[in-house]
Amino acid sequence: VSGWQRRKPPKGRERHPVTYVSYTDAEAYARWAKKRLPTAEEWEKAARFQKGGVWPWGDSFPPPGSDEFLANSLEYWQRYKNRVPGLMPVGSFPKGRGELDLYDMAGNVWEWTSSKVGKKQDGKVTEMVVLKGGSFMTTKEALRCSNRLLDSPMLAHPDTGFRCVRD
Repeated sequence: VSGWQRRKPPKGRERHPVTYVSYTDAEAYARWAKKRLPTAEEWEKAARFQKGGVWPWGDSFPPPGSDEFLANSLEYWQRYKNRVPGLMPVGSFPKGRGELDLYDMAGNVWEWTSSKVGKKQDGKVTEMVVLKGGSFMTTKEALRCSNRLLDSPMLAHPDTGFRCVRD
C-alpha cells in the first residue's frame, strides 16, 4: 500500500483510511481478518439504517457557502480553497455519521463492496465491482446512499478504500 513501510502507515496518517487498494487486496485483507466486505445492499442499509435518508445523516446537504460540513467532499474543498484536497482522518466530520454511528459512510473514500455486476463493453461482458460512498474528489451527488460506482477489481485509486463487516 502506498507510503506504508513494514506494515505501518506513514507517520501522521494512522487514522486515515487505507487507499490505493484494489478489490482483490481488500477482499484478501478481509479474509485474513476473518471478516468480509459488505454487499452493496448491506452497505446501503448500514448507511441509511431506519431513517432512510438521502445521505447517512438525513435528507439535506448544507447549502453552498455554509461553514457546516458533514462529509469530506468536493464542496468542502471548494469552500476552503487554501487547503489541499485529500484524505482526512476517520471521524473528522462527526455530524455526518448516521444512526449506527458509522463514520465516513459519505465522502473521504469510495468503498469496495463484494457486489459484482457484469458490464457489456465492445460485445464482451466484463465483471465490475460496486463501490459506495463517494470520496473527497466527488460532489454531494456521489455521496448519496443510493449512488454506486462500478470499477475493475484490479484497479487501485488514491480515493478508494474499504471497510469490513463481520457475520
